[in-house]
Amino acid sequence: MGNTMITLKINNTTTILMVKFFGEDAATECVQSVLGMGARRVVFLDTPATTHLVSAISALTTDGVEVVVRDHHDVPAPRSQRDEEIRAAAQAVRELLGERATISHRATHPACSTLLQVGEFAGEGTVIVADPDADGLTAAMKAVGVTYEGLDEDAAVLDGPRSEQVAGRLSPLALLLVKGLATVPAYDQARPQVSEGAKATLFEQFAKAASGDEAALKGLTDKVTAYEAGVAEAERLAATATEPLPGVVMVDVVGSPAYDLTTLAARLEARPGCRVTVVRKDTGPIAGFEKKAGRPGIQYSLAVPKARQEEVNLQSLLPQGFTSSPASGIISNTSFLLHVSETVWAEKIFWGLSVWCLNW
Repeated sequence: MGNTMITLKINNTTTILMVKFFGEDAATECVQSVLGMGARRVVFLDTPATTHLVSAISALTTDGVEVVVRDHHDVPAPRSQRDEEIRAAAQAVRELLGERATISHRATHPACSTLLQVGEFAGEGTVIVADPDADGLTAAMKAVGVTYEGLDEDAAVLDGPRSEQVAGRLSPLALLLVKGLATVPAYDQARPQVSEGAKATLFEQFAKAASGDEAALKGLTDKVTAYEAGVAEAERLAATATEPLPGVVMVDVVGSPAYDLTTLAARLEARPGCRVTVVRKDTGPIAGFEKKAGRPGIQYSLAVPKARQEEVNLQSLLPQGFTSSPASGIISNTSFLLHVSETVWAEKIFWGLSVWCLNW
C-alpha cells in the first residue's frame, strides 16, 4: 500500500475513508477499497482537486458508482502554475460530475462542512472519502448526521493556522481534539499503523463525544496530561529558535520528545518581523519516505502567519509544474503551507527565501 488510509465508522451505517491523494497509487488504492465495500455512492469531502482525484472519479463512475464532490480548495484567482493546475483539475471534476460537484474556495467557505447539510449523506451503501485532518473529520461528521453547536465555526479554525487553534477561538470540545492530536505518535512509514490507529481512535472518540457519549469525552480529557507535557516541550524548543534569514524563524526539533505544534507555531510567529516559520524535523510523510529510501529522513515544514498570507506565497518558490507527493520531496496544497525534503530545502527553498529577504 504505502499510503495513509484511516477507516472510521462514526454512526455505524456509513463508512468513512480518510486518505490523501499523493499519487496515482493512492487513487487506485482508494478505488479498490471503495469497490470492495460494494459502495453505490461515494462522497469526496475536503479532497483537493488533482489529476489523481479525476482518475479516481472516472474509475468509479465507469463502474456504475454515483460520485459526489464537496470541496473548498479551488483557486478563483490563480497566482502560479500550481494554482492553474488546481483550477484545471477542479473544472475537470465539474465536467465529469455536473451538479454533483460543488467546489468552492476558502474565502467563501473557510470550512468544508459549510458546504453540507446535516445528515445529507448518511445511510447504507454510501462511503465518505475525506482528507485525514480535522476539517475532513468535521465535514464527514456533519455529512453523516453527527454535529454540535459551533461545528462549522470550529472547522474553519481547525483548517487554519495552528497558532490560532486556541481557547477563545475554539469550543471546549474542539480544543480537546487539538490537544488530542498533539498526542498522536508521529507518522512512521515503517509502522504506519501506530499513528493511523491512534488518529482513528481519537477521531472516533471526538465524534462520539459530539453525540453526547460521556465515556468518549473522558477519553479525550485523559489525553490532556500528555498534551500539557507537549506544551512544555514546545516552549523549550521555541526558546532555541534561530533566524537564518531576516523574517524567517526556524527551529530544529529532530530527536525531540513529543511537542505541541500549536504552541510551537504560536511562539515562532510571535517573533518580531516573522514572515515564515520553518520546523526541521525527522517525522512526517516526506521524512518517512526519505528514511525508507535509505536517507537520513529529514523534513522541513514551512508556514506563513495569517497576517502575512496575502504577501507571501510559498508555492512561488517551487519549480513550475511540481508534483505534490512524499516521493517528489514536496507537499503543498495551499500557498501558506509547504513541506519539503532536505534536498529541496537546500537547493530551492533556502535560496528562494534569501532572494525574497532582499526586498523585505
